[in-house]
Formats: sequence, C-alpha cells, structure tokens
Amino acid sequence: MKRRRLVGKQSANGAENEGAVPCCLENVWRRLSVIVRNFLDARDWCQLEALSPFWLRHAVGTGPWRALLIDRFGSHTFLQEVANMPDVRRWQKVEYFLLVSWRIVPGRRAAGIRLGLENYKLRTKPCNTVIPRYHIEEYLSPGQGYFFLDFKLIGGPVPPFERVSPFSIDLPIAHECLAFPGPIVEDEYDTNFTGQCLTLFTDGTSVKAVGCHIHAMQCAVMEIPERPDIKGISPGITCQQLLDKLGSTIDDVIFGWCNPGGPTIFFDQLPRVCFEVDAENGGLAEVDEFANYQDVEWLRPRLHFPIGAIFTW
Repeated sequence: MKRRRLVGKQSANGAENEGAVPCCLENVWRRLSVIVRNFLDARDWCQLEALSPFWLRHAVGTGPWRALLIDRFGSHTFLQEVANMPDVRRWQKVEYFLLVSWRIVPGRRAAGIRLGLENYKLRTKPCNTVIPRYHIEEYLSPGQGYFFLDFKLIGGPVPPFERVSPFSIDLPIAHECLAFPGPIVEDEYDTNFTGQCLTLFTDGTSVKAVGCHIHAMQCAVMEIPERPDIKGISPGITCQQLLDKLGSTIDDVIFGWCNPGGPTIFFDQLPRVCFEVDAENGGLAEVDEFANYQDVEWLRPRLHFPIGAIFTW
C-alpha cells in the first residue's frame, strides 16, 4: 500500500496540529515540483526541497529568501526592485528561480542553456524585429542570424517535444556558426550582431558558447562554484564594479577582439569567460572610428561604462 506523504505533524486521531499546512498548499507544491525539477540540478533541488516546509507553513510574512538571494548571488538590482512590490515575499521567490535558471557558470552553462546542448533541442524561428546597432553584412552563412528562441523565463529553452507552454516567450537571439576549434585567450568567441538577448555559438551539432547581453533582464548573474566569494557580476554593472568584485585593477585587464558592441576583456583568474564593454555607454557616448578600443588607455577614463555582455564557453 502506497503511503501518503503528510505535511506537518499529526496527532494520533489524525487531526492536524496547529500550524499544519493546508492541503491546497501541498497540492500547489507538488505541481510546482514537477515543473521546476526539469531545470534544477541536484544541488539546487536539494536546497529547494529543504526550504519547501518553510515555504508551505509560512506563505506570508518575512523569511530567509532575501538572505538566501544575497548569500548566493550577492546584492542585485532585483533586490531593490522587489522591495517596493506589494507581495515582496512572492517576488523574492520568483527572483530566486530566475537567477538560478539564468545563472552563468563559466565552462558549464548560461541562461538555462547547458554547454554541449544538442542543436535539435532548440526550437527557433526567424526573427526580423531586432534592430542592430550597426550594419550587418548581407552574406550570412546558413543558420547564422537573428532568431526567436522558444524560451521559458524560468527553465530555459522549451524542449522540442514539449507542448507549447503558456509561460514561454519568443526570446530574440543571435546565432553564430563556428568553423574552428575552441578559442584561446587571443581568439575568443565574438559576434557582429547587436540588440539580441543571447548569442548562441554552435558547430552545427551542439552549443559551444553562450553570450548573455545587457538586454537579457540582467538576470544572468555569474556564479563560480570554486570562488563563492565572487558575487553580483552580471551584464549592466560598470567596469569599475567588475574590477572591485574581482579584487583586480585595470592593469590586470587582458584585451581580446573588439565586437561592434565594444572590446572584450579577460582576466587570468577567470578562465573560459570574457566580458564585452559597452563602448557607447548605453547610447550616451559616441563611437570614435579612429580610437583604439583594445588599449588600456582607452578604458582608463571609461571605467564607468557598463558591461554589455558576458560570454562563456
């Protein structure tokens, strides 16, 4: 006989003690479990399961969600935004799910997309709504260009055989085709496309790199399991904030290629990740065609410029 899971302590006669969880909340948790289990790894799932009793018994009021967010991801823009919302507790939970799903783990995943994910698992369709910042060459290789990706904000790409989800959106992405092996520091992944939320680099078979741009809701916060002290790095922070969070100086910056959006920079302490500096400062600065953007002297007076994208491979 299958045992029924009981939430909260019960007395011998079967009556629930004071503070027990209503049955409807238990049903909500069970249904939510089915949804989130597909995109949470074992570590995240264990943390969520450990919190579930608290979730159910304290549906309103203050709780540790804000502390959990800060402890894992550091101070983030969303924390200030949700503080002014009427149902703060609910939105803190939503933010936690968003950050877990969108987090950038160098060399592993970004924006809910695992590096090595097979191409056929990406449901895309043509996109003509993105207005690029600069002119794009007329000739593009097959499969290269702007696309809409069927995407769930919490969960990532919608699997090819899954029914259309009411929670999915058409996420504008740029697709780059690779015809060479993995990059080195002097020859990293770069793109000529601008205005997209994500850039996916594939070799015709699987995803080899992902770029998260400043347009992606600033949900893409970097998480380095080996460096838990590094927190709060996401597209949109300034170059000075990036240096401060890494404990680095401008002399530690390594310059790579220059994308149309701006130059890319590296750090020896962060392998398999690079950052694109927004050379236009969000549209407030004009592009100088004669400037050398791959020079520390160009960057030195522009440390207040934001990071426009983060790439990992």
